[in-house]
Amino acid sequence: MRLTIASGVAAFTAALLLTPLFQGGGWFWTSLGAVLAVVAAGLLSSRLALPAWAAPLLGVAATWIYLTAAFASEKAWALVVPTKGSVVELARLLGVGWADIQRFAAPVPETEGITLLTAGGVALIAIAVDLLAARVRRAALSGLPLLALATVPATILTDPISWWAFIVAALGFVSLLIADGRERVGHWGRAVLVRRSRQTASGPLAGNGAPADTSGLRLSGKRIGFAAILLAVLLPAALPAMEPVSFFTFGVGGRGSGPGNSISIPNPIANLKGQLDLPERRVVLSYTSSDKKPRYLRIYALDTFDGQQFGMTQPKGAPENRTENGPLPEPPGLGPEVKINNVVTNVQISDEIARLQFLPLPYPAREIRVDGDWRADVDTLMVFSTREEAAGIDYDVMTSEPEPTADLLDSFDGIRPEVDERFLALPDDLPPEIRQLAEDETAGARTTYDAALKLQQFFTKPGNFQYDLRTQGHNSSALRNFLISDRVGYCEQFAASMAVLARLVGIPSRVAIGYTGGVQVGDRWEVGTNDSHSWPELYFEGVGWLPFEPTPSGAAGQGSARVPRTRRRGRRRRPGRATRRRRGLPAPPPTSRRTRRPGATPASWTARARRRPARCRRTTRCR
Repeated sequence: MRLTIASGVAAFTAALLLTPLFQGGGWFWTSLGAVLAVVAAGLLSSRLALPAWAAPLLGVAATWIYLTAAFASEKAWALVVPTKGSVVELARLLGVGWADIQRFAAPVPETEGITLLTAGGVALIAIAVDLLAARVRRAALSGLPLLALATVPATILTDPISWWAFIVAALGFVSLLIADGRERVGHWGRAVLVRRSRQTASGPLAGNGAPADTSGLRLSGKRIGFAAILLAVLLPAALPAMEPVSFFTFGVGGRGSGPGNSISIPNPIANLKGQLDLPERRVVLSYTSSDKKPRYLRIYALDTFDGQQFGMTQPKGAPENRTENGPLPEPPGLGPEVKINNVVTNVQISDEIARLQFLPLPYPAREIRVDGDWRADVDTLMVFSTREEAAGIDYDVMTSEPEPTADLLDSFDGIRPEVDERFLALPDDLPPEIRQLAEDETAGARTTYDAALKLQQFFTKPGNFQYDLRTQGHNSSALRNFLISDRVGYCEQFAASMAVLARLVGIPSRVAIGYTGGVQVGDRWEVGTNDSHSWPELYFEGVGWLPFEPTPSGAAGQGSARVPRTRRRGRRRRPGRATRRRRGLPAPPPTSRRTRRPGATPASWTARARRRPARCRRTTRCR
């Protein structure tokens, strides 16, 4: 029984190494309860003299009952007896916990799913240690499952394991070895002495069946164990540091160079303003493309709006979405009817760029050839890393850029967008003037795409807005002032305002931050700090995310900004009857055709003539 208790102590002290992985201490008590359940099962196995193979099964049963009582008691019989409902609930929590591990970086929040996974894992380690130490009497081998538990923080965290946690875990393992040695020596029986003395003959060992005196061996074992722990703590401090190889990473965690082992996400808005305010232009990257054309390079996609400014949801990068695994996930919403322009772009990042863990990419990237552990977020196709930095790297990007026509975009009108609700979410206290402005500017729009074009024209129409970097503020009053009163700002205000107006009329939107196409130097395009830019992306079902450009360009705006060709207003037709039948849309209402007399002037032309000055009605120069 002593070995069973020592096995539980060793397993739990090793679990203390997991402390830096969590934000709180709730997992500690839950894992302690799981270890106590395993110890109780082990003591019962020893009491009943069960075979070695039966003890782990009893330990698994005890762990199951404990986890049922801790996490699914409402669906269990008498709070502890597992039922079908409790099994389903535990399975659901395990799935949620695994998803949370993929989602969060260490230190992770203590959700029910993560706590359940942790407690179950610690219990399995305790069962393995009890099996090796107390059942098959191989205490030294029980260090292997304990070592497996220690590798989790060692491979995920950047900082070394805490020395006090290592000492506590080592003491737990040494105590297990001492208990095993005491059990073995205690069963040797009478001591065999070569020389007999009067003291020995009359001593406690003279009688038959007296236990062996193991105090000397026990003291030697303790000395050896403590000396080994002391050397293990002090010796590495005198050796040169080496970068260990990570065996696995979960979610957005992994070895990196930043604190907390999470993605370095600086404030994109602050970085954007800072780069645009630099007194001199600095080259941040250069690129070439197979079609010899410039293109925007996106770094961040901001999808949440809190009423003051746009923010970014923590990206999720599963192991299967590594760039080295081949093609990236499919672009959201892109259908087979859209014409695709396949382009290969080679990007070279400057060595002097500030710390950046996201890759500047044209959208949508389909495949990337880059060295290192880079992963793609499924929802936004942002590519990031928790280990690598973008400075100085060279990579190739294969993109499949959609080139929809205006007629095709109009034909998709009426199809409900299948996107997350966060791309339409707005605060309830948004000023009513902004809501009214969105309705007024899109009044008369025949389709959703037409409404988007009207919003873009509202910003780009000469005289409506003025481009100026000397502006401050992100709150709702600043948004109202920009849209209603002063109408002065730079790309941040233009992109965020159009994204908000688009959401108000039911168009999913987000704000992209990255770089414009830059300037051509030789056979490459050079992108500088003055090309830092922000623009809105709007979602259309069947086409996906499309960029728009509300910021003025040229000398009076941001010099390298450009309106995408397919997002310019042009002549468009209504969706045809065949297209509407294919999309399941209602047929257009019948219209009456009027026969115009030869030489008659259309009413719109007549109204236009009335608005022109009298001197222009006699000529065609004002037309």
